[in-house]
Amino acid sequence: MLKRLVLSALVLFLSTLSASAQQPPVRRPVAPGMQVAPARATAAQWEAAYYAWVAGNYPDALQRAGRLLAAPNGDEFRDSVALMTGELFVTDEVAPDGNGIRWSMDSRTAGFTTGTGADRRLHLVDVSGDTPKAIAVFAGASLVFSPTTNEAAYFAISETPALTMARARLDSLMATGGGGGGGFGGPAGQLRTEITRLEAEASRPVIRDLSSGQEREIRATGLTNLALRYGRDGALYLAAAAPGDAR
Repeated sequence: MLKRLVLSALVLFLSTLSASAQQPPVRRPVAPGMQVAPARATAAQWEAAYYAWVAGNYPDALQRAGRLLAAPNGDEFRDSVALMTGELFVTDEVAPDGNGIRWSMDSRTAGFTTGTGADRRLHLVDVSGDTPKAIAVFAGASLVFSPTTNEAAYFAISETPALTMARARLDSLMATGGGGGGGFGGPAGQLRTEITRLEAEASRPVIRDLSSGQEREIRATGLTNLALRYGRDGALYLAAAAPGDAR
């Protein structure tokens, strides 16, 4: 009799336990203003991102990598994600459209160009610290740094009436789709060649002291200036031609 009672009680207990296990977990409401902590990233999630990348499914891999890095422990996977995508070093963008970057000999100053035509600007940036800092922005082209002294040279270009007119004609031609040759040949190409010649004739070599910002102009009267270069000894060389012979 006692054995049957014990067996019945055990069956009842196991039935109750089984029914409880089948019940979905009770979700407790989150109190207003209470924030739920984001889940930590796992090694399995990293592996899923990595294998998606290896398989060539780059959009999926990048989305998975983004979720990894956004997790509370995302720093643990930063180097792995960087190596997966090919870049481990921290980068700082200093311009969305810069080109023609140059570095000073001591690597403390960088220079680059933005814009085109009359809107072209030269930028000098201090890159000696943890964060790049703008030093100066000015109109010009063809920036070069001295290898021996703390100076740089560039061409200052005077916006002559002929140059302004040529730029306007090119803008009008491109706006109406009449450039021809994809913008590199035809009438547009001829105008670009003309603008290059006019810029060379209107350019003036300038040397800028990087410490003080003071500038001095090199007199090159009657020449079409083509290029500036520093020699190893720090001497500045100017390549020029006679007017109308800029070859």
